[in-house]
Amino acid sequence: MSEAENKQTEISSNSNRTIKYIIGIFGVCIVVMIVVLALGLGKDDGASDDPYVALNVVPKVGDNVTVGPFSVKITNAERNGNTVVLSVTAKNESSKSDDLYSEQFKLRDDNGRVYDSVPGASLVNVNPGIEKTTKISFEVPESAANMSATIDEKLLSSTHKTVDIGL
Repeated sequence: MSEAENKQTEISSNSNRTIKYIIGIFGVCIVVMIVVLALGLGKDDGASDDPYVALNVVPKVGDNVTVGPFSVKITNAERNGNTVVLSVTAKNESSKSDDLYSEQFKLRDDNGRVYDSVPGASLVNVNPGIEKTTKISFEVPESAANMSATIDEKLLSSTHKTVDIGL
């Protein structure tokens, strides 16, 4: 066998080993994916720990709702013309400090309109086990009726809790 044929055989042998190695890695990945799917890891069965969701009940003023690491209670809702003010108490139930921003609160009326809060009433850096109170204001038209408050889990979150504020 000539030297050129030896090099060609060696190259071919190395290429075969590389292809077998890649196929082996691909096979391992497929096996891992099958195991994960079979065990249902990451599966959400739709069950909720929230008693209001489980009972299909909307919480009202005075009820505690869990929003992220916070236990939040709207203790009072008042309306004076175009202004709605929510009195809010929040307790950090986690093991580290966290923030609850007024921008996480919105009002919705019976026409489907959504009202943002007036900035500035945030509870920033609430330490674990600490409860703080604030007032959150909204500007709404006098025609707004049958309003509910929604509280986002985090800023820009699509997950929220709804509280009937009775206004």
